[in-house]
Amino acid sequence: AVTVTAGGTTTPCSNPIAITIPFSKDGAGEFCFVSSQQPAYVNSWNMDKVEINSVDYTNKWSNTMPAAIGGKWYIYYKGSFPWSHFEAPAAKSIGNNKSVLDFSIYPNPFTNEFFLYFKSVDEIDKIEIFNSMGQLVLSLYKKQIHQNPMQIKLDAAGNYFIIKVSSAQSVRIERLVRQ
Repeated sequence: AVTVTAGGTTTPCSNPIAITIPFSKDGAGEFCFVSSQQPAYVNSWNMDKVEINSVDYTNKWSNTMPAAIGGKWYIYYKGSFPWSHFEAPAAKSIGNNKSVLDFSIYPNPFTNEFFLYFKSVDEIDKIEIFNSMGQLVLSLYKKQIHQNPMQIKLDAAGNYFIIKVSSAQSVRIERLVRQ
């Protein structure tokens, strides 16, 4: 729904709820949120619809945001499941530290196992893998992450997965596809 106010300003949804970034929402429902802060990136899964300023971000990760409307970002959220998920983290101030999670996945698509190649395995704090329903199927913590490359055997059912690799400074999310 598009709302036009008395001043002629057009907004992508009516009666938005003011939020601050970082922000996340889980569960079923239909909502409109508004923030004057631009998210660093957005990520969503098992959603019916996610739009930011009328640009579709349904069930994907993106660090490219649309232009602000009157200095604001309007987020339309519609989920049908308890595991519907949307997140919009804030940009982290890292000062002079230019560390970025640098890794590659091979092969992708994979059959039953794949390898993670890290630029620096020491900076990795956690690896999480989620199935297409948003359920956590594998967690590895710092003490378990010491090989480079790291071989991961994934026995979980399904063809599409999300891998989330976290360090103290950043988070990187990639898709995995089973052949």
